[in-house]
Amino acid sequence: MENSAKKSSSKWEFVKKGALVQRLWDKHEWPQVAVLKLSENAFDAFMQNPAKFINANRIFPVKVQRLSGPAASLNLRFPPTGPQIVVIVHKRPSKTPLVIISGDPVE
Repeated sequence: MENSAKKSSSKWEFVKKGALVQRLWDKHEWPQVAVLKLSENAFDAFMQNPAKFINANRIFPVKVQRLSGPAASLNLRFPPTGPQIVVIVHKRPSKTPLVIISGDPVE
């Protein structure tokens, strides 16, 4: 059994203004999991077309072809207040379910 405790933790990477990502996979590992931390403006852009946002910002090395259900939201407030956390699972053949969590889990 591989000792995964030796792997370093992921850090937040800048994507664009109001958007950070943690990429939680190794080079050719599937599924690929990403966690986005989005400001209110970035979250609005994401919600207009999630696949376009994901691909335009190169969240994954392989383009998302379509989002597959279910998409779940936990305690999502409208309008959103504060950062929104989006967990995306990218799997083959490019199907991508996601979960949206309201607020910053650190707070």
